[in-house]
Amino acid sequence: MRLAYPIIFFILFFCSFLVSGQSLMQTIEKTEKAVFEITGYNNSGAQTGTSSGFFISSDGLAITVGAILEKSDSAIITTRNGRDYKIERIIATHPHSNLTLVKVQQTRQKDFSYLIPAKQSFKEFEELLIFTHEQETEQGTSLARMSEINYFPFITRCGIINAPYGTMSHGAPVINQKGELTGILNGLSNDPQKIVYNSHLLNDTSWLTINKRTSELQFYPEKNIHLNSNLSQSVIQYLTGQYMESAKTISRHLKSCPNDAAAYSLRAISRFRYKNSVGSREDFQTAISKNADCHYAFYFKALINLDTNNPKEAQVNLDLCLSRMPTFTPAIVEATKLKFNQNKDTRWAMEQYSKAVDNDSLYADAYYERARLVLQYFNNTELASSDINQAIYLNPNLAGVYSIRGTIKFSNEDFLDAINDFNKALEKDPEDVYAYFNRAVAQYNIGLKENACKDWQKAGELGNYKAFRYISRYCNEVRRGYYNNHP
Repeated sequence: MRLAYPIIFFILFFCSFLVSGQSLMQTIEKTEKAVFEITGYNNSGAQTGTSSGFFISSDGLAITVGAILEKSDSAIITTRNGRDYKIERIIATHPHSNLTLVKVQQTRQKDFSYLIPAKQSFKEFEELLIFTHEQETEQGTSLARMSEINYFPFITRCGIINAPYGTMSHGAPVINQKGELTGILNGLSNDPQKIVYNSHLLNDTSWLTINKRTSELQFYPEKNIHLNSNLSQSVIQYLTGQYMESAKTISRHLKSCPNDAAAYSLRAISRFRYKNSVGSREDFQTAISKNADCHYAFYFKALINLDTNNPKEAQVNLDLCLSRMPTFTPAIVEATKLKFNQNKDTRWAMEQYSKAVDNDSLYADAYYERARLVLQYFNNTELASSDINQAIYLNPNLAGVYSIRGTIKFSNEDFLDAINDFNKALEKDPEDVYAYFNRAVAQYNIGLKENACKDWQKAGELGNYKAFRYISRYCNEVRRGYYNNHP
């Protein structure tokens, strides 16, 4: 019976490709031409490691992981059809993800096949095709389902899958059902939780230019700083809840980069997560002393202020963050929420949330907060519906999203779909008092009066005293005690 799941999963995935207009075999054949394995060598010609990668342009620009080049003096890529090419130049690296842009030496005039990033990001539970290293999975492909969506400022939106791949598959492309590049695989060597970076990361502003020939790497003094994976590994550890390990890994990074204020900020919040408050405070002080303009330090301090119920201090730190980086979407959203609670300036809040969406289209909270504002104060259900649908797409586990969408559907008298969304809201949060109250109203409107009275009773017990007025007004005809005696 244990073999049934992969087979059924493959069939469902295959069928979904047929529906999208492209067969699975066509996608594999097309993508394989752009995929390669990369092997590093030292001066003695001994292998230093193997990983994966893929081309992103016809002239030989490619993406792989930088760690494979850290201890190498040369590197060769081997395509799936067996052709070998030398890495000619290291163009740039993305320190927070350890992704590296390289240029392959062309020995013939024919263009390289390459992958095109998807316009739309992956979503939770989406079925994906990963072109893993051929030594780690049969035929070099593997199916996986996105198990979780996360967001972290260093790498923006990312996903987590559970899979047994090793380090040789790090850097592998992740393909959606349209045959487009939707993500890039990375992870920890002995952890089944793997990170899928969003393909939008290729356009991130944090890329660091290196532009060195491979032959020059051994004379490049910052090679071990810019290409090692300590910082990216610590981010992955933080995202997977390994806070103490994350802090230890950042400490290794800081030995090579003692002036990296952002790294001190990450270690500070990691230390806070495992109750090392003294170390956390010291790291924040060090980060700001190293770089007074490090917006991450003030943002992470604000998150801790919010976690410890100190909104005034959080507001101060968010303002300091935005004075350093005015376009930083997570800080815009949190600062707007705090200030709006005080000034109730709806037009200003609308402008701020719209700016946040424009600055980072992958931040679910920005769409969610704008949807709430629009629904309550602007009477624009079309925009509210669009925003809440996008928020659910980006992060279906965001607290309150289904309750908001259910309210929108209720206002359109789509009671059955509204009830379905309220059900989802209560699955996510069994104490969502608004979901209980509004589900009761929707149920009453379609004749489910006993269920409605039961929900009003629950809403009242959770503190919505308006619910008791509805019980006294609408539940007299319902058998007394029904909603108390039926759990």
